[in-house]
Amino acid sequence: MQEEAGEKIVIDLLPAEHQNLFALAQAFVDGTKCRITNALCGRIALMIDVYLLNSGQSFWTDLNKALAAMRDVANSSDDVRNDLFEDLITADKELHGAVDIVYQTSNDVQPEVDDLINASFANVASTSATSSSTTPPAAENEEDEEEAEQES
Repeated sequence: MQEEAGEKIVIDLLPAEHQNLFALAQAFVDGTKCRITNALCGRIALMIDVYLLNSGQSFWTDLNKALAAMRDVANSSDDVRNDLFEDLITADKELHGAVDIVYQTSNDVQPEVDDLINASFANVASTSATSSSTTPPAAENEEDEEEAEQES
């Protein structure tokens, strides 16, 4: 059962009854070639943290703001960014129950997926502040139009 308490959602379950971070990560990668990594778990922990503060329509906007704030704090330092995500994982385990997360060995696909996730978050955060349009850019020439039609 969940109740609104100000802006934060209160979960009336014992931590052992929560779906833990590892179970959520398993659900995220189920049926894909993706692997459970520290980076994935950190991002899921951030999503949970933001969701508990705001599960409404501005969830994605708030998530992008949280990611932008983390980038500002990290100031382009991978080590600082990783520490911030690790702190989120630790806090999630304290709130939802400590569980051992089994990180899976990386394969050829995972580094590319991690890079795409990072690039996507950076792109969404930078474009959401300047544009709210989700319409793709117009084709620059006839070949682009033909390719766009074929992809549809």
